[in-house]
Parts: sequence; C-alpha cells; structure tokens
Amino acid sequence: MKIPEIQLAHLLHEALEQLGWTSDPTELANKVRKLNIGLPAEDEFSVILSWLGKCTLLHKLDQHQSPLGSKERYRVPDLLAFFSFKGRTLPALIEVKRTSSGTWRSNFSLSWKPEYYEPLADYGRTLGIPVLVAWKYHEQWSLFDLGAFRVAKKNYRISFLKAMQENLLGLLGGDFVFVLRPGVGMHIGVEKKELLKEEKVDEWVHQQWEGVVQDAYFTDGEGRRLSSLGRFFPLFLAAAPEPEVETVGPRVYQRFVAEEECGSCWGHQALGILLEYTMPADKSIDWRKLLLSEDVPVPGDVLRETASDGIPEAIVRYVINQRPRSVPPFLKGDLEEW
Repeated sequence: MKIPEIQLAHLLHEALEQLGWTSDPTELANKVRKLNIGLPAEDEFSVILSWLGKCTLLHKLDQHQSPLGSKERYRVPDLLAFFSFKGRTLPALIEVKRTSSGTWRSNFSLSWKPEYYEPLADYGRTLGIPVLVAWKYHEQWSLFDLGAFRVAKKNYRISFLKAMQENLLGLLGGDFVFVLRPGVGMHIGVEKKELLKEEKVDEWVHQQWEGVVQDAYFTDGEGRRLSSLGRFFPLFLAAAPEPEVETVGPRVYQRFVAEEECGSCWGHQALGILLEYTMPADKSIDWRKLLLSEDVPVPGDVLRETASDGIPEAIVRYVINQRPRSVPPFLKGDLEEW
C-alpha cells in the first residue's frame, strides 16, 4: 500500500529521530516499515467509526511519553473518541488491534501480558475515561470494554466469541446487522447462440457458448419481478448472495438470490465491500486516503435507514442493533441490566 506523503514525512522524521540523522538508508527504510505496521488498522477503524455516524470526534494520540519511566505505569492508547450517546458526549480511549491467525477459529483469543494491559488500565483510570479495545479478527471488528478481559494463569485474555458478546460497536458507534428477505435476488438470462468450444474433463463436459442477454430482472422477498432495486441495491451488493446457474430451455440463468440461511451483513463490513466495488481489481482500499477525504459510496447512517425502510418493501427481513451481553461499568448509570 502506498503511504501518503504527509504520513510518510511523519514516519521518516520519527525514524530519523530514533536512528539518527546520519543513519544507513537500508536501516532507515526498515524502521519506517516497522513504524507503519500498526497504522493501516488504526486508519481502517477510524474510517469505519466516522462512517457509522455516531462518533463526533476521533483523533490519534501521540504516544511519545516523558519521563521515560512513565512507561512502566502508563500506556497511551491509540485513539481518543467522542461518541454521541443519549443526548450527551461520551469520551473513550481506544486501543486498536488486528489479528488474522491463519485459518479462522471461533475459539481464538487475544492475549496481553500484564505489563501491556495494566498500564492501559491505569492511564484510563487516572483520566477517568473508559478504555475500549477495537479488535479486528479476520474481517470482523468488535469494540469492547477493557474490563472484559479475564486473567488466564498470568496473561489477560479474551476470546473472539466473548468479544462479540460484549461488542459495543453498535451501541456506541451505530453498527448494525441487516438480513435480506429470502428470494431477494438478481437474475440474468443468456440465450445460447453458438457453441464455440467443448472439452471433456474427467466425467464433466465443459462448453463455451456465444450468447445474448435476453432477460434480466430483480426479485423481492415476495417473488415479484422488479426492474431495479433502487436505493436498496447497495444492501444487495453488501450481502453478496452466492451465485447459482440454472438452464431453462435455450437460456442459461445466472442467479444471485438470498437464501434462508444467508444474506446477512454487518454494517461495518458493508463499507469495505461497497468500496471494493468502486475500485479496480488490482487495487486495495487506501484507508488513510479515505480518512482524509471521507469519499464513501453511501453514508453509514443512510445505509442503516435504508435497511430499516427495506422491511416493509419486502427487501430486508431483519435489522439487528446489537447490545452487549453485560453493561460495562462506565454505562451503569445509562442502561438497565438485561
């Protein structure tokens, strides 16, 4: 990923300060790479939180500390956020982490040593501001209170499932889940005109045809044909129903239809999917550029409202606003136990 010029200047300056202004170019390049490792995750989460619409201010915290001995007592988190919550401004400190441990495992855990966890807790406790953890495991973000960690032998640990149970991204940030009505789909019928190529591979016969699109339409959850999904089309793209192929006489239909057990999507994941549709296939999302420009296909609050409007229109089955399983201490006065 190309580093924007302003960010690169800061990274170069910091690397030179740490290595010395006469350092070896190779050593300098390696230092810049190390300094940049954590930034993409911070940028991505910052864009998501801004896009969802309930964060009124978000900025990175300078983590240079003095005196040097303060690092044994305090650790400065990555971000400071102001949330609009129940008619007031709620500040929170956020530490951002990203893990993608090979194959996805539902029992995967985030583990921190006491010397990492406890200075974070002390920093927030001293300021009187809650410390939250934004954790991306593979493609799923969660946001939870630091107190959700539990001590396992020596280290502080939280499982992915526990992080999702205590997820605050919906309550504070405005994240949501939408589920399409079964039957909502796109159908494209191609009439076969001329067989161009045929070959047999094992017991399968592969054919290549020249064809003409003779039929194209959408359907809603009641099975009605539609010429367009209109403003609901971004929801359909984000849910990404699996394709299937059906032959009807001389026509081959490719269908993308939400089924009973699929068609759901988290709001924050929808942003990444929609952004990828607007980009060339060989390009990746530049989260830092988006953080500076806020150039997104559709605002998060608009997508959330559109999902709700899709229920009476037979496009959306459910819209789920997740609450955490337990009330974190800093929200005890705002929420009843459930």
